[in-house]
Amino acid sequence: MSREVHQIESFKTAKLGETVVMKCSTKSIWSSRVWYKLGTNRSLQLLASTANVFEKRVLNRYSIQTSPNETIFTIMHMTAEDVGTYYCGILSSFNVSFGSGTVLELEGESKPMQSVLQSPDYIKVQPGDSVTLNCSFNTNHCSQDHTSVTWVKSSASEMISWNDINEIVCDLKNTEESGCVHNMTLSNITSSADGTYLCFLTFSLFISEKRHLSCRHSVFQSLNF
Repeated sequence: MSREVHQIESFKTAKLGETVVMKCSTKSIWSSRVWYKLGTNRSLQLLASTANVFEKRVLNRYSIQTSPNETIFTIMHMTAEDVGTYYCGILSSFNVSFGSGTVLELEGESKPMQSVLQSPDYIKVQPGDSVTLNCSFNTNHCSQDHTSVTWVKSSASEMISWNDINEIVCDLKNTEESGCVHNMTLSNITSSADGTYLCFLTFSLFISEKRHLSCRHSVFQSLNF
């Protein structure tokens, strides 16, 4: 089965002040498009979204162009803060599909991103073991009923997504906010499970309007053998 989202380049370098262009091709014509950045501090940030057909969400210095089967994301005036891994995604209902990521480094100055993604948090397991990953977040932005969690496994060879809207457990803190956690258990682990696991939130307030967040307290964990 071919991938829904294909990022053209897996690695790019740029000099300070340069314009950076990243492209991804998609099989789905009508899905909304998003671009996320996973920074060197392992924080996840939504940079651009076409989820609302009436208003594109694009942060400063970025631009997004879409055609039926392609999305072009542009960074103006490259800075050191732009170093990270960029993920192109398509959204359909509660489902999120991502490309394998494009690593962006500052030419001549950045260290390989792989060392950042694998450290400091990791879980050491043996073949046949089971392990539970968790993502915690607050529901002050949306209700539990309208929240979906997607786990994405990123490795050198593939990008895999798991989506489940039924395994979110919340503890009410006050009348406006509750703390929630989503657990994903991997059983009978093999060497193919090795990789970095990312947690994404998607929520919907109305059928006609989709909004998208990154998990503020995401747990980015990598399994190593």
